[in-house]
Amino acid sequence: MARMPPLVLVSMLLLAPAWIGGCGMTITPPADVSDPVSVFIADHGIHTSLLLPRDDGRIAQFAYSQWHWAALDQDQWYRSPFALLIPNDGTLGRRDFPGPCDYACVHDSLEKLGRHPPMQALYEVRVERAAAAEVLAMLDARWESQANGNIFNERRGLTFVRDATRYSLAHNCNHEVASWVRALGCRVSGAAMTADVTVRNGPRGPAAAAQSTRAD
Repeated sequence: MARMPPLVLVSMLLLAPAWIGGCGMTITPPADVSDPVSVFIADHGIHTSLLLPRDDGRIAQFAYSQWHWAALDQDQWYRSPFALLIPNDGTLGRRDFPGPCDYACVHDSLEKLGRHPPMQALYEVRVERAAAAEVLAMLDARWESQANGNIFNERRGLTFVRDATRYSLAHNCNHEVASWVRALGCRVSGAAMTADVTVRNGPRGPAAAAQSTRAD
């Protein structure tokens, strides 16, 4: 019988209480949207990221993680308990790619980019255009405020900056994405500790059928 990879085993032991408690996130989009635009939540198996439209037609992707783990690729299995349990520097990653910001384009672009970790599911949520613009401006400003120390990670395809927040088990990438989605006007229920995403009353593409219950 094949041995379970140590990283998977350690993560399972650390996150077993979260799985038992169902600590994903359920997103309910805003009702009666007057000027709708699509935003996307990508499930990368161990974490989630947010994709937003830019005015010039490009798509902006943002992901939150731990600085050493994501930006510096110090993601060996034996580091995972420390990354999860010991608060450390957070990081915000960003990249842009050509639009349009619709399901087919976003899905195909993420598939073709093929970066680590790969996309496992994609969720479309319709929100007010003004709210999407505000969240985009907030994330751009947050990223650019630390841009002098940015690092491009070829393996992940994102440019990372140190963030002012601390990454921990109680504040991981999925918690951050949940807070961004709330700022878009959505209701988010659940602890958002894992990348298990459910979207209610909204469009979903075929890739959304595969949901993950793992955490970053």
